[in-house]
Amino acid sequence: MTLPLVVISTGYETPPAARCQHDASLLTQTVKSIDCVGHEAAAPGLLAHFQILTDVISKLTPETIIVSVDLDDWLSTPTALERVRAEHEAGAWMTWGSFRFADGRMGFAREVGPNPRRDPWTMSHLKTYRAGLFQRIRPEDLRLDGDWLPHARDLAVMIPCAEMCGPARRRFIPDVLYEYNLASSSEFSAGPGSGFWALEQRCVEYVRSRAPYEQIDLL
Repeated sequence: MTLPLVVISTGYETPPAARCQHDASLLTQTVKSIDCVGHEAAAPGLLAHFQILTDVISKLTPETIIVSVDLDDWLSTPTALERVRAEHEAGAWMTWGSFRFADGRMGFAREVGPNPRRDPWTMSHLKTYRAGLFQRIRPEDLRLDGDWLPHARDLAVMIPCAEMCGPARRRFIPDVLYEYNLASSSEFSAGPGSGFWALEQRCVEYVRSRAPYEQIDLL
């Protein structure tokens, strides 16, 4: 059975050129049986990010593969989604890596250590996971002071997914599948020492402080 696959993209004030590359990279994928959901946030900080994820994923079957591609980034090869689906059909429930910055530098995606909640962050683009994993994440783990987490959103999703999957059902993909557009990244343009980074660190610490998830056997 071919697993259903949904690409979910979010962004804020996405540069038109980057959005064009994003859209073109999806249209040229060799895997054609996909659904794409794009969402341009109405406020800075992508505060609507988890709202769109919750609204979309809550309606999907647990087996559905969720692929996250930011609206200002793009897939680097036409076979990226085919590669991801192959890993899931071979038994993975989540995958990540590898990416390259748009200026040509390699990213930092790597194998995760034995304790994803404490180990250095490596589960970066291209990030995919089954809908059933997201549906099991505790809503309070995605919120800080009652609002959706404004930062550390990748950690808030991928760490619980990795814990629920266990080593046997999570996969690092060494192939470069994703181009990360550093030029439009608020995370890197703000710079260390800014209020942005202080809030980023608070969110990271919050995610890492949450109770870990038990490994599951069924989605």
